[in-house]
Amino acid sequence: MVSRVVISKETVLHDPVKMFRSAVANAQLPGVAGDAVAALAAAADVDSAGWAELHRAVHAPVTGLDEGFGATVSLYGRRGVGDDEFAQTIVRFRAGDPIRVADLRRRLDQVGEAGAYTLGPAKERDLCAQRFAFLARLARAGGLGGWVILLDEAELIGRYSALQRAKAYAELGHWLQGRLVDPGAPLGAVIAFTDDFDAAVLTDKGDRARLPAKLRAKGDATAEERASAAETGMRAIERDLLLLQPPDAGELDRCHERLRALQGEAFGWTRRCPRHRGPRAPGCASTSVRGSTSGT
Repeated sequence: MVSRVVISKETVLHDPVKMFRSAVANAQLPGVAGDAVAALAAAADVDSAGWAELHRAVHAPVTGLDEGFGATVSLYGRRGVGDDEFAQTIVRFRAGDPIRVADLRRRLDQVGEAGAYTLGPAKERDLCAQRFAFLARLARAGGLGGWVILLDEAELIGRYSALQRAKAYAELGHWLQGRLVDPGAPLGAVIAFTDDFDAAVLTDKGDRARLPAKLRAKGDATAEERASAAETGMRAIERDLLLLQPPDAGELDRCHERLRALQGEAFGWTRRCPRHRGPRAPGCASTSVRGSTSGT
């Protein structure tokens, strides 16, 4: 499963709720169109080895997942005829919707597992951070490798306030270290920056020197961990970026021709005039601009 999340002032890197909602909305499965979370649920085989591994993992304390995730896996695996509505409630919970603790407890009581879980209210911020790990494990249970997130246009964190940038660097460090919540989850990220971010932000704005100290100012263990993660994130930007080669003229021409062919197939414009939706009229030339599909 893959998702593209475009970093912006609205989808801020250090807010797991906004990040998760964007990732789920843009999640794609191989050969599947539409809602990826619903497709994972529809394809789940509760008798498979993958599902057994998911059940074991979400009940292991080391994963750091809220017990509500373990409860929903147990209930989803044991649902019977007439439980379709509650099954959809579970699917929506995985995708970011709330689920009533009272409903979970009642269902657990019906299957004799009322005492197996300690359920209580949880912060949405914490649940969304954990949903990344859970859905990655759910994807693996369905036979996929896991979940890869493309964090695109990450250079826009340079427009955040100083404290927001510090928190964003810490989140980058968490992604790169695989320490978001569940260290064993098959969850990874590819992070795209412009090549001038180091000079324009880390150096010119002085982030490298002053932001970790700003995070450490609180003086507690959480502040120290976040500052260390921020330093990891900034070091990765300095040392670990892989420069992409820009396309040459020939590659741009091939991409343009392919896009023009796809657009023509989609809108019925192949060998026809796009303006008049018929055979190309004399004097009605197409407008072809390299790198753009406008007018083709």
